[in-house]
Amino acid sequence: MRVRVPDYYEKFKCIASECTDTCCAGWEVDVDAASQEYYKTVKGEFGKRLKENTIIDEEGIRFTLTENKRCCFLNDCNLCDLYTALGEEHLCETCTDFPRFSEVFGDLKEKGISLSCPTAAKLILDHAERLSFQESEEDEMVALNDIDYDLYMQLMAARKQALEILWNRERDIMWRVMAVLLFANDIQKYIYKEKYKKIAKVREKYQEEKYIDKVILKNGRKALKHVDGVVNVQSILSLFEEFEVINESWPEKLQKAEKANETVSNHDEEYAAYFKSREVQYEQLMVYFIYRYFMKAVYDLDLIAKVKLGVISIIIIRSVEKAEWMEKKTLLLEDFIEIAHLYSKEIEHSDENMDGIRELCYGDLCFHIESLIASLL
Repeated sequence: MRVRVPDYYEKFKCIASECTDTCCAGWEVDVDAASQEYYKTVKGEFGKRLKENTIIDEEGIRFTLTENKRCCFLNDCNLCDLYTALGEEHLCETCTDFPRFSEVFGDLKEKGISLSCPTAAKLILDHAERLSFQESEEDEMVALNDIDYDLYMQLMAARKQALEILWNRERDIMWRVMAVLLFANDIQKYIYKEKYKKIAKVREKYQEEKYIDKVILKNGRKALKHVDGVVNVQSILSLFEEFEVINESWPEKLQKAEKANETVSNHDEEYAAYFKSREVQYEQLMVYFIYRYFMKAVYDLDLIAKVKLGVISIIIIRSVEKAEWMEKKTLLLEDFIEIAHLYSKEIEHSDENMDGIRELCYGDLCFHIESLIASLL
């Protein structure tokens, strides 16, 4: 099987108790069936502790959380008692894999690391060069996926083209983000009609920057005519305040972002200069979301929701960052990384929140293409 990873993937190493956050708090730790079978054989006091702190119901198998949402096996030194008692080889899949993720498409496995881990987020965002990918071979049986080959090939080519657009540093980052959003929207029309080979026509048009300029200008004018971008960002922030909370500080950050959005224009000279200095980080953010989610559309045919997730993430992270910039008038890269990491932890690791975004992509006007473009301008 072929394996593809971002160039920073092999550099990741968990820093355990030195980490500024812990992956063992804030969310439930799911336990795979194979690990649970082993845990049932553990004897003595630790075996009793395992039994008392494992929940098995219709939602699956998971460890209990303490009152402050910490895993029951996370000790006061932010180290894992299960690791200490049983060894690394007996951690459940969730704990072994995090923050790594993978997706299989036939004979190709793609791997990455999640922004929700602060150490991984630093590798992703503190990456000045254009991202590249490395491929290798693994001795693993090829999975038989129930996917349409034509759609797979068209989407793989389209994702490569979307990444090329995002890597075009001669254009400002919001031009690139809008271009990818409109590109995906045009592709989605043919996915709905199951005319997958016609996606090639969309790809051909979007190879020309003049065409992209024309499409962005047309849609930008239309968006600004019908949508107030500032009001739309406020609406998006308000909707996010209703989502499941993992980190208690996050709702406060969203509230501050609403105030900052009303107070400071994106085109304020001082703020615009600061934002310009962050273009590489926003590029890496959007590249991360496109790499991680774009190809999942081969399974559910919902490409536009995958790309909207990246765009919405840019809007939210930028809004929270703007609020912190208002307070300090300068932000270190570490501050930006912390915001992105917290956002990812709130959204990407909550099925409830991810489902909520998916529904809003179709059910709320502020997530429509015009509205998102107005919010980016």
